[in-house]
Amino acid sequence: MNTKPVASSVLANAAKVARKHRIVLFAVLSLAALLRFHDLGEESLWVDELYSLSFVSAENVSQVVALTAAEDYHPPGYHLILYYWRALAGESEVALRFPSAVAGVLAVLAIYLLGRRLYSEREGIAAALFMTVLRWPVFYSQEARSYSLVLLFSSLSAYFWWGCLKGLRNSGRLPIWEAVGYAASALALSYLHYFGLYLVGLQAVALLLLAPRAVLRSLLLYAPVAVAYLPWAPAMLWQLGGGAREAWLGPPTFDYALWFLRDIFNYSAVPAITAYTVLALGAALAVYDLRGRKPSLDALLADGLLVVWFVVPPALIYVFSLVATPLFFPRYLVICLPAAYLLLARAMFRLFGRHLAGAAAVAALAALFLGYLLFWYDYYAAPEKEQYREATAYAVSQATPHTVVAQCGWGGWWLSEDFPDRYDYYFEQAGSIEGPGPQICELEELEAFLARLRSGSYDRFIYLRMHVPGTEPVQRALGDRFGSPHRKAVIGGEVWVYDVERQEATGNEPRGR
Repeated sequence: MNTKPVASSVLANAAKVARKHRIVLFAVLSLAALLRFHDLGEESLWVDELYSLSFVSAENVSQVVALTAAEDYHPPGYHLILYYWRALAGESEVALRFPSAVAGVLAVLAIYLLGRRLYSEREGIAAALFMTVLRWPVFYSQEARSYSLVLLFSSLSAYFWWGCLKGLRNSGRLPIWEAVGYAASALALSYLHYFGLYLVGLQAVALLLLAPRAVLRSLLLYAPVAVAYLPWAPAMLWQLGGGAREAWLGPPTFDYALWFLRDIFNYSAVPAITAYTVLALGAALAVYDLRGRKPSLDALLADGLLVVWFVVPPALIYVFSLVATPLFFPRYLVICLPAAYLLLARAMFRLFGRHLAGAAAVAALAALFLGYLLFWYDYYAAPEKEQYREATAYAVSQATPHTVVAQCGWGGWWLSEDFPDRYDYYFEQAGSIEGPGPQICELEELEAFLARLRSGSYDRFIYLRMHVPGTEPVQRALGDRFGSPHRKAVIGGEVWVYDVERQEATGNEPRGR
């Protein structure tokens, strides 16, 4: 029997399938780029993004690192990336968010590669499609913060970690390029966020447990990461010891856990319940299929490790936050998103088959996610970030040549005087009035400010509130003093405009709380 035609036919079919996969992957990546770069500069920078800009406005790299150590509660990796990028591209909204958008597209590619390595092309493409259209990955790809890069390197580190694990289990050796790739991605992840370092630590524990006969080689894999992290270790210990601890976080409630579980599947009950129903049914079917047959160890490991990756990091942090220092906050747990989306992809093909029905089901679920993003939330039509730009524009439009500005919560009120805060970013662009002015959040601060008004020749006073609530006593006192203001509400705050000449007419003093 001549086997050459059969072999040629098999190869031709495989090539045809591979071409289809490449076309679908290209379409997914194109959609990911469209969703992440569309309207990238449409919304104002908000308080956290202006905070990032403040660090990278330092005079040099050494000052960026020193300021991060003294004023922040994260490692300096993202600030260093943004520092060099700002020097090249400027500091417009689009320029500052551009690295996050690029990382967001690359994160889609990275989860595809990880899914293909763990399972097959189908799971990789499905997980990439879910990451493309779900709200969290899109949102953080359009924000000048570190989370999109953390998401990217979470997938990359897992990709190379799996290659290292297979090498150690199969031959007792570390594949050189897998080891180099893992060390580089783990180091990048550790310098981007402490939760990235946390994930790297959990990966180290898992590697030691799963490859006990290669403990020395496993430890050697982490040696370059540890050595490269040593220069930052003193600053890390100072920050985590309370120097710059996030005191605003309180002990987590059960609602926090539900918030995290809901938000990773589009912030709403219907898509979240749908996703978790699929996950539960897929898990039940996987357990049922174990009866009477012996699945491959790699398949069991992949499923088990993804479940551990999705469940253990938030669970440990939740418990730690209850008994020790509060650290549980949903956005920090973007390190778990790749596991959730890969598990969902795997469950879809388990339930609906690996051919046309499975692909159609994946497409339908992705369409549901995308529909919620575009239509339920009006993601590109309805602004979500605090509107510093719009508040500034209104303040500037109401200003006269003799206007004074004050604020509550507008900028980095908790920072040292040496910090180069850029919360006047939009006032600098406007260039017509000085802002945002001194802080007035308490009646005592208002008393001091009124003394300045009496000694000056001002005819208009503009009061800005942004990012913090609780200024009602000050607002009542200002109303008593100046009468009803012109007022504009924006997302995250308000702007009040008072005519100062009413001060002499009323003669009222600020009343108590």
